[in-house]
Amino acid sequence: MKDNAFLLGAASSILTVEARHDAYLRGGIGANPYPSSFDTIVPAPYAYNLAQAFIVKCQSQLNYPIYPKLNLTSPVIKPNLLPNLKAGQNITFAFNPTTIPNYATLSMKPLYIALLNSVNNVSYTPIVPCGTGCASILLPAGLSNIAFAVMTNLFGATLDTLVASGTLAGPCELPIN
Repeated sequence: MKDNAFLLGAASSILTVEARHDAYLRGGIGANPYPSSFDTIVPAPYAYNLAQAFIVKCQSQLNYPIYPKLNLTSPVIKPNLLPNLKAGQNITFAFNPTTIPNYATLSMKPLYIALLNSVNNVSYTPIVPCGTGCASILLPAGLSNIAFAVMTNLFGATLDTLVASGTLAGPCELPIN
């Protein structure tokens, strides 16, 4: 698609329509129709993984890795479009350790949740294990709107490194107030 100007233009033109839909729905439930000046940039492999939940059948898979799942389990996100996670809150993720290559070895060292928020901003929070396939973090201050969480063993990695070789599980969408 990146080599076809018509398809690229058509695909990108839907962004403004989707933005209007989002603003209309948010305004209708009493939320701020435009909660931030910038949306979180989601690298293509992460977007592809997030889209997997909606893909029923695809004749040709894109050349992106499919990461093990990372799911927010607590608190439960309300299905009302209003962000309900706050800084300082304890949040819990579930994952399947058997789907993460070399997890037994990796789990002997510190693991982190990398939080993508705003324009190329990545912050790292240490994981507190809470059982098999369970990770807990304290949500740090400074996040807003929508953040995306991935599990990693690389503290402080650049976004490019995180995507290329540092993502163990994820991404998981986090609506933050």
